[in-house]
Amino acid sequence: NEQEKWFRKKSRPKILLAETFDEARELYEKYKKNLLGIITDVTYPRGDRIEEDAGFQFIDEVVDEDIPILIQSRQSHHRQRADQLGLSFRQKSSETVTQGIRSFLKQHLGFGDFVFLRPDGSEVARVSEINEFVDVIQRVPLESIRYHGHKNDFSRWLLARGETTLALELKPKRVSDFKDDTEMKEYLVAAIRKSQREKRLGIVTDFSQETFEFEETFNRLGGGSLGGKGRGLAFVGQLLHHSNVAWSFQDCRVRLPSTLVIGTDIFDMFMTENGLYNLIAGNVSDAELSTRFSEAKLPEGIRESLRLFLRNVHQPLAVRSSSLLEDSQSQPFAGVYATYMLPNNCDDESLRLEQLCQAVKLVYASTFSEKAKAYTQSVLPGAEEKMAVLVQKLVGRQYGTRFYPIFSGVGQSANFYPVSPLKREDGIVCVALGLGRIVVEGGKVLSFSPAYPAILPGLTTPEEIADSTQSYFYALDLKKTRFDLKEGEETTLELLQIQDAEGDGTLDYVASTYDINDNRLRDGATSRGPKIVTFAGIRKLGMLPFTDVVRELLAIGEKGMGRPVEIEYAGTLAPDGSPEFYVLQIRPLVTLRERQQVVIDKADLENALISTTDALGNGMLDGIEDIVMVSPETFEPTKTIEIAAEVGELNRSLDGTPYILVGPGRWGTKDRFAGIPVQWHEISWARTIVETALEGFRVSPSQGTHFFHNITSLGIMYLAVPHGSEQHFIRWAEFDKARVVTARKYVKHLRLPYPLAVKVDGHSGNAVVFRHSS
Repeated sequence: NEQEKWFRKKSRPKILLAETFDEARELYEKYKKNLLGIITDVTYPRGDRIEEDAGFQFIDEVVDEDIPILIQSRQSHHRQRADQLGLSFRQKSSETVTQGIRSFLKQHLGFGDFVFLRPDGSEVARVSEINEFVDVIQRVPLESIRYHGHKNDFSRWLLARGETTLALELKPKRVSDFKDDTEMKEYLVAAIRKSQREKRLGIVTDFSQETFEFEETFNRLGGGSLGGKGRGLAFVGQLLHHSNVAWSFQDCRVRLPSTLVIGTDIFDMFMTENGLYNLIAGNVSDAELSTRFSEAKLPEGIRESLRLFLRNVHQPLAVRSSSLLEDSQSQPFAGVYATYMLPNNCDDESLRLEQLCQAVKLVYASTFSEKAKAYTQSVLPGAEEKMAVLVQKLVGRQYGTRFYPIFSGVGQSANFYPVSPLKREDGIVCVALGLGRIVVEGGKVLSFSPAYPAILPGLTTPEEIADSTQSYFYALDLKKTRFDLKEGEETTLELLQIQDAEGDGTLDYVASTYDINDNRLRDGATSRGPKIVTFAGIRKLGMLPFTDVVRELLAIGEKGMGRPVEIEYAGTLAPDGSPEFYVLQIRPLVTLRERQQVVIDKADLENALISTTDALGNGMLDGIEDIVMVSPETFEPTKTIEIAAEVGELNRSLDGTPYILVGPGRWGTKDRFAGIPVQWHEISWARTIVETALEGFRVSPSQGTHFFHNITSLGIMYLAVPHGSEQHFIRWAEFDKARVVTARKYVKHLRLPYPLAVKVDGHSGNAVVFRHSS
């Protein structure tokens, strides 16, 4: 790309010309660390006179290292002395002097192929590009590596190609620094790979220019925008590169997943060529959208590029949306569009291609889903949306017939519900075993502050921890080689119980064992007893440097964006057993844009129907008379799907009328036993949402879910009311005085005889819903 072209121009070797012995000495001393070689005449001025053998004097008196030197002279008798010193010689008057100099540059200064030689001068192999070097050196005899190591040929060849940092790292190394030739080869390979990875950080390469390594690369296919997620990942790449955080943690690599971005121009082309703009202009169901988009054809050139991609990539893939509006600075669309996971392990290459193409087309289709249209209409009415697509290597490892990471989750640089001693600025992480779908869907997972990893907020007893943390996890099902993605985003996934991972070794990092006899949790998964996901091995024992890494990433992300941020991440073990931490996404937390100072006074509290110190948002709403409520008397934890449907019906009947939504558990969770699994279009007229806890039904707030992020980014007040606290309450009896407009089996639409106001202080998290005193 353009950045690499600029770098090549700046790093091209320069010619330094000295016309006297003293000038040559000065240049040599100044630049000897970076010198590729020396070409010298024999006779030229030294001091105030001409020295007949000044060139040989310079080599003998000044040059103090093994460096290629070419002697050139019109006098042929100087060849014998050059030969005795082991130097190259070219006679100036020869007709082939130009070819001779070219040969010297290629053979000795590294401008040609790197030719691996044995000590007897016989050729073993040759490479022309640094990308080939690592592969070829694995096959080269150790005696050849030792031979070139003695002559410093490796650093010289790299220096000629502008690999200055790497060349200068290798140059001071000596063969004697290594215990044997094998160690020297391993060091060479590791140093080159590290250098190439560092160069790729933050670089977006055109797909047509890729050498098809696809290891820690970021490639663009087609023109147009990268979309919000694509921009965010490119931004993270720059942060990692400039902050050096990628290499700051011993034995742990921090990186981006290898990514191919299909630009928005391809989306336009696909929609136009298949006449799909006419389709979406009408009232079409999500099912019909999926069918029509699946039947449509991607442009042939894109299909061929994806075929080439798959020939070089055989790992599982994640196909993610990256629309123009996603993760923007003003209105991030988190989790509105589709994501598909592909095993990518079928023997039939054409079938793998069709599966990838279908995933891309269904991501396109999700641009116009009922959920997406409702959200877009609420946020930016009339906005034109376009879709880019990210194709990424899925983070994780294979365990038998399933594939998943050791941990994944969401981290936020601001903690919306801090419990002492936690502070808002300390941040919060939600982390789970397996794929991160359970986190962003609002399932029960572990939350803690990276500043206080030993503290689990609000959880003290083993029973509370067991009830509030993860009981199942998602993994990619590698047995599914044939499938139809129209069946849904979970088509290729397995939903597993925590105990199903016992044979995989992953519970050693994430689980504690419940000791029934002592009624306590013991860190680790080695002893007998029920396993509970506490991440003790990571939080307390430091088995993986998770907390330090995520804290550093949140800090540099917030500094880079100039506001609180949220990141999605995943971690696994490399084949050599070393930990790897991947940043999957970054977005701004626009919810903390406090636009006005809110003061909650004594009169507000005296007239409060709802009060809490765990609220999100900032500002004041006034004049709301309507309440949609799931009361404690009608709530049934096993009927949350039916409850969500009733909420959706009432939301449609309230068309355009703002209301306060009140109910137990997590709103918008996909875990129907943790709350009410509504989607955005089912609560689109809610302007304040209240999560309540009931006796026997207590779950932690919804931090980290896509639903939660989108609701709060719209400026909707979000209140969490814990159970059993004087500071947090709902005066249910007051709502009993309201007129029942509509009553369903579980949900009621109430209208109060007086208007309510809502105040939320975004700085403290205090909030009240109250009746104006008059």
